[in-house]
Amino acid sequence: MDFLAPLFTIMSPAELCGTVSSLACVHYAVRNQIWAWPWGIAGSLFYGYVFLASKLYSDAGLQLLYFLPMQFYGWWMWSRRGPEQITLPISLLTPRARVGWSLAIVALSVSLGYVMSTYTDASLPYADATAAAISIVAQYLQARRIFENWALWIGVDLFYVLYIYPVKQLYVTTGLYLLFTIMAVQGFRRWWQIYHEEQQAARGARTSPPC
Repeated sequence: MDFLAPLFTIMSPAELCGTVSSLACVHYAVRNQIWAWPWGIAGSLFYGYVFLASKLYSDAGLQLLYFLPMQFYGWWMWSRRGPEQITLPISLLTPRARVGWSLAIVALSVSLGYVMSTYTDASLPYADATAAAISIVAQYLQARRIFENWALWIGVDLFYVLYIYPVKQLYVTTGLYLLFTIMAVQGFRRWWQIYHEEQQAARGARTSPPC
């Protein structure tokens, strides 16, 4: 393991493992493949520990109390088979649902930020809470294969890259989230293509004459 020694001078073993696991998770999510979820389980565990050590309590709670169980939920949702053995398709939010989720993010950001600033010694309580709130909604939408999850991931990843992690001197994690931003853009484009392919296939199935 001596070849890893230079890496450990700039990052902890837990951060390194979290980095590798999280990259694999996002890679498979971009490709719309179920392998995203077991890698996500590993990433949530490692980064939960990293964020606790950095006193980013909103992020730590997000990883261990929300992301971790959501990995199992997403794994279950993506593995389910509906009528005619069709897996969960990619879908879009309605305009009303977009407004509702936006209001939920604002409410959760304010309430979580207040709790963290009042009752803990959390670093960057409101910024951390806002990022956590966006991530909570994005993860749920991803588990449901809802396309807009990628727009939220792009926004929150940029927030982490440009502000939160540089301030906390988590420079390797900053680089990781820069990669996440690029991959989220790829996911946005890829899922949009898959969505239209699925819609076209569904229209073709509805118009096909019965055998």
